[in-house]
Amino acid sequence: MFKESYCQNNGGIFEKHTFICRDKFYEVHSNEYNLMDVDSFYYIPVTDEQDENEYLSSLIKKWNEKRKTIDKIRNYFQTNFPDTWEAGKSYRNVLSIYAETHFPFASSAAGHDYWVDMDTGKIEYIEPINFLMHKVNVAPSFYEFCTGLQCS
Repeated sequence: MFKESYCQNNGGIFEKHTFICRDKFYEVHSNEYNLMDVDSFYYIPVTDEQDENEYLSSLIKKWNEKRKTIDKIRNYFQTNFPDTWEAGKSYRNVLSIYAETHFPFASSAAGHDYWVDMDTGKIEYIEPINFLMHKVNVAPSFYEFCTGLQCS
């Protein structure tokens, strides 16, 4: 489904408020996210020239940025805030490993990513909170994610 969808559409921005409700797939408690907004799907550049788009983000570029961000954060915090750097080690280690087994394909309006688990196909949402990686299971598959999208 992922390959077919991207061959046909290759990313896009939603014109209306678009969201998915997690309770369609999972039991959701009152203190957890249920309605989650989806702002856009990243595109996959077909040529080097297509790597820049003023409206959409490149899936490849986003994925590489997430992996490279770890080094930038490390240098900044080790130099300026050594105590905070130590406190955030678990988040950085987890994110580094996470980016090797998942790839981002969509974004929320807040700029946080929706990721595909390359082993299971599950869709997850990642939000950094106080140097901890807050992961939310969104849908069991890309197909169910797409068919679960709603507009208001």
